[in-house]
Parts: sequence; C-alpha cells; structure tokens
Amino acid sequence: MANNKKRKKRIKRQLLKRIKEDQRNKVHAINEVLPTEELQSTIISFPEKEIPSADLYLGKYDKENKEYQVLLDNRYKGTVKPIERFVNFNASILHYCSDCKKEWYSKPLWLLTSANQEHICGVDTSRVNPKNIRKKLTTDDKLQMYKMAEQGISKTKIANHFGISRPTVISHLRKAGLN
Repeated sequence: MANNKKRKKRIKRQLLKRIKEDQRNKVHAINEVLPTEELQSTIISFPEKEIPSADLYLGKYDKENKEYQVLLDNRYKGTVKPIERFVNFNASILHYCSDCKKEWYSKPLWLLTSANQEHICGVDTSRVNPKNIRKKLTTDDKLQMYKMAEQGISKTKIANHFGISRPTVISHLRKAGLN
C-alpha cells in the first residue's frame, strides 16, 4: 500500500512538472509569433459596429435551402428565412425575420411543427434581465396576455415578453378562467 501511494505522488509530481514546462513553451511560442511594432501599424482595424450576419449571408444558400424555404413560406408567409445552410430538420441553424429584423437559432423541425417554438414577431423569447422586471401589470397588458394565451403561446414566452415570472402569468390566467 505504501508503494502505491508513493507511486501516485510521483506520477502527480511528474504531471505537474510537464504542465509547467508546456506552459513555458507556449509563452515562448507566443512571444515569437506576436507581430512587431512595424507590423502592428499595418494591421487593419475593423469598424466597431458589427455587421449583422443576415446582411452578409442572406441569399448565400438559396439553392440548397429551396425546399426548406418553401415550407417556411407556407408557415410564415415569406417573412422568415434561413441564413445558414439547411442540413437536416434537427440541426440548429440561424434564421432571420424580415418583419422584426431579428436573428435567432432554431431547429427547423421546431419552427415548422411545434406551436410553442414558432417565431412570433414582437415577442422577445430571450431571458429577461431581473433588473428590468416590472412589478405591476396594466389592464392593457393583462388583455394582451389573455389574447396571447388564447393564441396558444406558452406561459414562459408570455412571462418573458412582459418581464414577469411564470407563476404570475399562471395566476392571472386562472383568474381570467384561461387555465
């Protein structure tokens, strides 16, 4: 047993020594590759504003995405377009909506078949920042919440849209009899 413990400690020391040597070698390699001041002055700086990927790639894969685009047109009336190349129905790809100018990743199968995964213009499905959570809902917000629930939008998406918690949405829908 004692030999086994000593052996494990020795192996651990050797591994730590190798890791330190590798780190030193990487630092030397990086220092050799870094450009000199003369080269740094010739490096082109890009503008700070990012170019949306939709502008760069929209229309690039039209031939490959023709069949998938037909399915999207039937569902979304031509507003949603795939930016990346369609691989299969389970591969997440980037999509773009020409109405709300939004880009998002989604699986084609979910966009075409799942009611709770479809794209709805004007509804932000991303997570809400806790600092922006509103405490009170106006009557207009409640009416809009009821309409969204009648359309079949999930309670989570409704909660994200209004910046409230999901249990709050559930309690308001129960009070309205839309459970």
